[in-house]
Amino acid sequence: INATVNILSPSIQMTNKEIFTTLETSIRQFVNSFKWSNQSYELEERIECAFIMTITSYQNNSFSGTMQVQYSRPVYSSDYNSPVLNFIDSDLMFNYIINEPLEYQPNSNLSNLTSLLAFYCNMIIGLDRCTFEPGGGDPFFNQMQNIVSMAQSGGAGGWRSFDGTKSRYWLSDNLNSPAFDPIQTTLYQYHRNGLDLMYDPAKQIVAKNTIQASIIALQPIFQKRPNALMLNTFF
Repeated sequence: INATVNILSPSIQMTNKEIFTTLETSIRQFVNSFKWSNQSYELEERIECAFIMTITSYQNNSFSGTMQVQYSRPVYSSDYNSPVLNFIDSDLMFNYIINEPLEYQPNSNLSNLTSLLAFYCNMIIGLDRCTFEPGGGDPFFNQMQNIVSMAQSGGAGGWRSFDGTKSRYWLSDNLNSPAFDPIQTTLYQYHRNGLDLMYDPAKQIVAKNTIQASIIALQPIFQKRPNALMLNTFF
């Protein structure tokens, strides 16, 4: 991961906001230095993404607000990226003490903050792999589900089915359910067999037809689950 991190706190009335600067640096270092998979990535191959936290409440080392997660995939032989994920998590809440080291273990819920970050890092990598290889994101989506299961006991919002229709629970559910496999197939067809071929004039018509067909292939999901979170997130 090569993430940019921004902590915004426009509504917090404080003279000294050092803790927000320190938190921003800590998150950036944690996300970008942790090895999220056993795959080898060159520096230039790292996945560019962004975490934008807007803190609306801060008291006694307790933070709450929203977090926007963004990821765009580079398109082959072009100078632009294709948006894959732009999601706003409205259940951001965690505890953090200034200069506290951020620790994470894949099979433990050490803190809600690192579980949150790990959840979305796995989601970003999984979606990225989906656009290059059919089923390539499955190991990372499985880890998302594992994080959800462990984090539920912590009591923070966003990890359970009854925490709203746009909770992390439903993101994980959709990405791990066979009923939503067409979304993963669409991500692959749309990017790998569509946008990635647009550089070649001889392949542009086929690529455009593939993009069109990949989107139409989502119609059965829409007919059964029109409000499915991953379907809305895709569009």
